[in-house]
Order: sequence, then structure tokens, then C-alpha cells
Amino acid sequence: MVSYSDVKASNAALPTTYGPGYVAVFTGATSGIGEATLKALASRLKGVKVYIVGRNESSASPLIADLRQRCPDGTFTFIETEIGLLKNADAIAAQVKAKESKIDLLWCSAGFLNFTGARQETAEGLDVSMTTRYYSRMRLLQQLLPLLSAGNGRVVSCLAAGKEGALNEDDLDLKDPKNYGLIKAAVHTSTMMTLTMDVWAEQHPNVSFIHFYPGVVITPSFSKGHSGGLFGWFIQYVVPILSWPISISLQESGDRGLFFCTASLYKRGPAESGEKRSKSTRGGAYNLHYNGESVGDEQLLNNYHEKSVDQKVLNFLQQKFDTLIK
Repeated sequence: MVSYSDVKASNAALPTTYGPGYVAVFTGATSGIGEATLKALASRLKGVKVYIVGRNESSASPLIADLRQRCPDGTFTFIETEIGLLKNADAIAAQVKAKESKIDLLWCSAGFLNFTGARQETAEGLDVSMTTRYYSRMRLLQQLLPLLSAGNGRVVSCLAAGKEGALNEDDLDLKDPKNYGLIKAAVHTSTMMTLTMDVWAEQHPNVSFIHFYPGVVITPSFSKGHSGGLFGWFIQYVVPILSWPISISLQESGDRGLFFCTASLYKRGPAESGEKRSKSTRGGAYNLHYNGESVGDEQLLNNYHEKSVDQKVLNFLQQKFDTLIK
């Protein structure tokens, strides 16, 4: 476990660790945990260059103004698009590649919880919730891996590390309505995220892959999914009240997010003098609770590795990319 005081001390020392030229791509950062992390980064680093992906540039203008106040010598570029479509993930990557030769960070926290319990599909035929939580994140990561490798960078995916579970290997997409549900979709995306990042971590030993669970943080996401009748109403209005005693503030969540993005604890490769490394998964990725503890059902995940389910998931993912992206 990493104490909050240690997190703040590490973040305070960042100006001596990272100089100007730090390049980051943020998705899901126009509100909630992503926004808090982005503000923490802009407050600590000088001369940063950040690409912020969101649906509405006009709505994000107060955020951009705030970031420029925090980091006057930084560059903040807004990419207006819908991250829930795979073709748009390719367009985002192409725009970044056209301007950068390396990136230090890819942050992913865009998400949508479908409280109706029924599958809702995008124009590409993928479930909306599973796309924002898994497919589009992995497509953007795949396309930006060459730049992350060039920068010895890291990807930080805020989702549900430690919440992995059994996969329906015959229907990884949960296409059959009988197999779909809010919890099932959440388990599938979390498990496939962990397995995919673990395989890619083996293939890209100089990139840090971090999948973390943010804990209970009351954010606007509690209301974005309020389309599911009574259950959605319960999530929006009752859960925040019941969760308050065990929740953490957005401020702490943003500080911890920045810690995951920058701390030497989650670097790849041998530790230098005085450095420590967190426990990693089999492939070398980091599966973390918000407090920095390594999490996950090792027996389940190792079993999936031994049975090559991780490769099955990766092949399934690539097949989706090849079929849907023209």
C-alpha cells in the first residue's frame, strides 16, 4: 500500500524528475477522475504537451483555460471526437502520430455504464459500454504503442483491476442477449483488459502497462448512465450517499492517478539504485488497487495464461479490429 502522504511527496518532486517535453494523450479527462489527474499533472510538470480527447471542445474550454493557468508554458490540444467508435480511435492516433515521434503517457478513463441491463450497440455493432471500457481503449493503445515504445512511456487504464472473473469463452463479445448483463459486461471488460495488457507487456518490455481500480469516487459517471429506470435512479442518487463513508475525494484520486502516471515504482526494467518496483503480473504489467496494492485473482489469471485464453482474447480483439475497421 502506498500512503497518500507518500503519493503527494512523490508528486511534489516531479519537476526535478520530468523536464519540459513530456507528451501525454488523455481520454476521459473532461470530467471526473481523468480531469482530476490531468489537472494534477498540469500543476506539477512544466512545458507539457497534452492531447485531450473529448466530445465537445466548447464544453471543455473552461478546462483548457484552467490547465493553461496551471501550466502557462504547456500546450493543450483538444481533439473533438467520439471515442466510442474504433475508427475514431484510429483518427486520434493518426493526428498524434503526425505531430509526435514519441509519447510518455496514454491515459484512458472514458467509460459508460449501461444500467438498462440490455445490450446497446454502436454503429459498428459493438456494445456501447464494452466499447468505451475495452475495445476503443485497446485500439488506441495498439495504434500508439510505437510512440510509447519510443518514449519508454506508460499506459494507465482506469477501470476495474482486481475485479476479473470467469469469461464466457464462447461469446467474448456477449453478443447473445442471454449472456449479456451489467455485471457480466463489467467482468468481461476488466478481465480482457488485464489479459490483453499482460500479453502486450511481454511484447513491449520498455512500456509500463497499468490497469487500476480507482476505488469509490463520486464523479459525474454516476449520472451519465441514468437511463435504466429504477436501478439507474438508485445508482445516481442513493449509491453516492451510501458510499460516502468509504469513498475518496476527487483531489486524492487525481493525485493518485498522477502517481500511477509518473512514479518509478511502476517503471519497467531493473530498478536503479534506491528505486523500488511494484509487484507485476506474469507478463510484466501492473494490476493495481487505487492505494497501490497489487490485486487480482492470480490463480484465475495464471490458469488463463496456461490455457492460452489470453492469446484467444487477443486474437478475438484483433479479429474485431480487422472486421470493423476499413
